[in-house]
Amino acid sequence: NDALAFGMLRAVDHLGLTTRDGAVVGYDDVPLARQPGVSLTSVNQNGEQMGRRAAELLLSRLDGRTDPVREVVPVRLEARGSTA
Repeated sequence: NDALAFGMLRAVDHLGLTTRDGAVVGYDDVPLARQPGVSLTSVNQNGEQMGRRAAELLLSRLDGRTDPVREVVPVRLEARGSTA
């Protein structure tokens, strides 16, 4: 996740390494990842869309739906400065 990737970015900086030495990629694409001083490449799982759909499915279940539903939400890679 992004929180662990932030720690990795600190370690990379502490060791004097760059993106040529290796890439750091997080998951969640939290707002801090987008900040210029951080610039963490991250996977955006579209949590807002997933939450909205989960609420819709819960309401339909409470309304009597008994059949299972399988949902696939596409993710996006947000490439930033932590990767070359």
